[in-house]
Amino acid sequence: MTFCAQCGAERPDSAAFCGKCGTPAGAKAPAAPAAPTAPATQNVGGFVPSKVITTFVMAFFLPVVALFLAISGKREARAAGPTADALNRIAFIVSIISSSIIVLYVFVLIIAAIVAAASYNSYYY
Repeated sequence: MTFCAQCGAERPDSAAFCGKCGTPAGAKAPAAPAAPTAPATQNVGGFVPSKVITTFVMAFFLPVVALFLAISGKREARAAGPTADALNRIAFIVSIISSSIIVLYVFVLIIAAIVAAASYNSYYY
């Protein structure tokens, strides 16, 4: 017994054609189609570099670190494609907003501490 080169079905050695698909016995297997290739600059499958993902996550937890990561990873994010670039821009904006809120919070905390210290000193002295 041999196998058909086209469909893989078994056929007797003496058969001139495949009983399933009709391919001649001496036919060779068809060549596999070539895989499509994408240009090196195109982002295939939505791949986002780990540095961009790290920047996005850090923007919510450590905004100052994320700010530096977003700035340093801008070129890599743009090269990876529109998804990574958009994610990097969102992380940059969130980290700026979060950093501003933290600075404002620290400023208010310092002012409150100064006011509390001044009122404590004036109450006891």
